[in-house]
Amino acid sequence: IVGIVNFGFIFRTMLSITNAANVGATYASTSTAAANNLSTISAAALAESDGWNCDNPAVSKAVTTDGDGNPSVSVTVRCTVNNLLALPAMPGEITLEHTVVRRIMP
Repeated sequence: IVGIVNFGFIFRTMLSITNAANVGATYASTSTAAANNLSTISAAALAESDGWNCDNPAVSKAVTTDGDGNPSVSVTVRCTVNNLLALPAMPGEITLEHTVVRRIMP
C-alpha cells in the first residue's frame, strides 16, 4: 500500500509538470519576443505549480526551427521529488522532467 501511495504522489507531480511545460510552451509560442524571454516563460509555467512537492523546479527553453524551416520553441520543466514515505527499496528522490515543443506564431 505504501508503494501505491508513493506512486500516486509522484504521478500527480508528473501531471503537474506536464501541465506547466504545456502552459510555458503555449505562452512562448505567441511571438518570437515571448519565445526569447525565459523569465516570463518561467513565470507562466511555474504559475501552474500550485501543490507541487518538488525541490527547486527549473524551466529551460530552446528556440530552433522545425523540419519545414518554421521557428519553434521547446520548454522543459524539471524538478526533484522526494518520496512521500521513505522505503529502503525505493530511491530517496526522483527527478521528473517534461518537454513540450510548439511552433512560434508568425
